[in-house]
Amino acid sequence: PSILNISWQALGSEIIFFVSGYLLTMILLIEEKNHGHISVRNFYVKRAARIIPLYYVALILFSFAGRYNLSDLLTNILFVSKILDKKTLIPVGWSLELQMQFFILVPLLVILLNKTGKPVPMLLLILVSSLWIRYDLIASDPIFLSTKFPDVILGAKPSVAQQNSYYLIQYRMSGLILGMLLAYSYVQYNQKIKPFFQHAVASKLLLFIGVLLVVIFGFMPIHNVNSFLYQQSGDDFYVFYMSFQRFFFIIGTSLIILKLLFNPGILKCLIGFLGNRFFKTVSNSIYPIYLFHFPFVLIAFVLVYQTVDKEDVISVNLLQLVLVVIISTVLASAFSRVVHRFIELPLQNRIRNRFLKRS
Repeated sequence: PSILNISWQALGSEIIFFVSGYLLTMILLIEEKNHGHISVRNFYVKRAARIIPLYYVALILFSFAGRYNLSDLLTNILFVSKILDKKTLIPVGWSLELQMQFFILVPLLVILLNKTGKPVPMLLLILVSSLWIRYDLIASDPIFLSTKFPDVILGAKPSVAQQNSYYLIQYRMSGLILGMLLAYSYVQYNQKIKPFFQHAVASKLLLFIGVLLVVIFGFMPIHNVNSFLYQQSGDDFYVFYMSFQRFFFIIGTSLIILKLLFNPGILKCLIGFLGNRFFKTVSNSIYPIYLFHFPFVLIAFVLVYQTVDKEDVISVNLLQLVLVVIISTVLASAFSRVVHRFIELPLQNRIRNRFLKRS
């Protein structure tokens, strides 16, 4: 369990939000630099073509797997199920909803930030505000300290505030805003930042700080009731940790990414490694893998443990766990490859060709 601390805290989604904020902001800034303006319409068409067709296919398939009503389906179609406290039909649907809400905001936000002439200070103000909103939610929740993370893992019902701090965009903005900040900083202050990440001593120090923050805030044994987080520290530290842990984790991640961006040798090796045919295939299939992997985990579980009732499983060993991972990965990847080629790509191209304005 300790090795999985970064998974207990679901920080993978935080990295996705951060990278989304960075990449989409960079795309918009490059577009404005090359064309003198940002086409909001084209941005929305591209995002819709990428996300909506396969998402609706997934909604149809997952709707057969559970009970729901018409309002649940409608809120899922509109990407607002968590905002309206409705059932999310796709297990990972909450994170896609949050990203879609951000996608709607980001081109408008970039245009407004560019008009101010001071995008970085404005983003810092937005970041501080988002951190304060999250802290205020957590600190003012009377149930938060009485139902801590290990209790939730063991089946205790989290409070409304605990759920909102995880699912709603206003409490998860820090990763997205930090991604935008990294993009603006890289574009506007490139020459000022670059020397620090290429200096023999300073670059190593910044990289060390980045790795240290990732380790501390990514691998804290949050699941273990006997850990330092619960035994040696007080309630104030627990509230502080749960409020700002994601922020510090992404600060560490951004320092590591900047080290890569400003080190041509490392960056070239990384691009060569991730640019090979295998990773391109994975990259092309990653969206259907993201949407559909849960059923294949279930299938792998049934195959390995020879039961459809999890209560029948009284022990788990490492070999069984590895087999579940391997089987589910192979099945999900094969299924997603077919879905990408015959469903996702044709639908995506049809929407782009129909609605995308060509310059």
